[in-house]
Amino acid sequence: MALCPQHTFQVLTKRAERMAVYLSALWPDIMASDPKREIDAETKAAIREWPLPNVWLGVSCEDQRRADERIPNLLKCPAAVRFLSCEPLLGAIDLDSTWPGGMPSPGDGPYVPGIHWCIVGGESGPGARPCRATWVRDVVRQCADAGVSCFVKQLGSNAEEGYGVHRKLRLKNSKGGDPSEWPEDLRVREMPEVAR
Repeated sequence: MALCPQHTFQVLTKRAERMAVYLSALWPDIMASDPKREIDAETKAAIREWPLPNVWLGVSCEDQRRADERIPNLLKCPAAVRFLSCEPLLGAIDLDSTWPGGMPSPGDGPYVPGIHWCIVGGESGPGARPCRATWVRDVVRQCADAGVSCFVKQLGSNAEEGYGVHRKLRLKNSKGGDPSEWPEDLRVREMPEVAR
């Protein structure tokens, strides 16, 4: 990744704790020329900044339990961009409850804890579990309130709308991926600003 600065790498994991441990050990090893790590001179020379500005780190958060487990570990990782993949969204997520004082906005530098981007969407394919538009709407609102970019990718094959009584949204696109078919307030497709 260091040798390919022209590309942006998005690293997404469900093993956020392992990512935090690995990244916290990697930089000291590189700088100390740890003989146990085989990092060639060209790669070391390419690493002028840490974290690498072209590497975005993210965790999957499909429900509240996973958000509570994974997001704190993501925030321990130095990254140019930290992102959440709330897909398939399988339940309501209160992102504010993960942090005292509410969801952190992007900071002024890569070491300032913050979430920069959130991708949200429903599950697609045969047997897709329901995704309620109210869950998506709530994530979009929380991101807007915190100044976090949000990208609604798709509503999924089994999108529902309504409060109390839920009705299936009749979408022509089999994955619920055509924004022109969605309620207007869900047509949100923002990208994070990346400081270089």
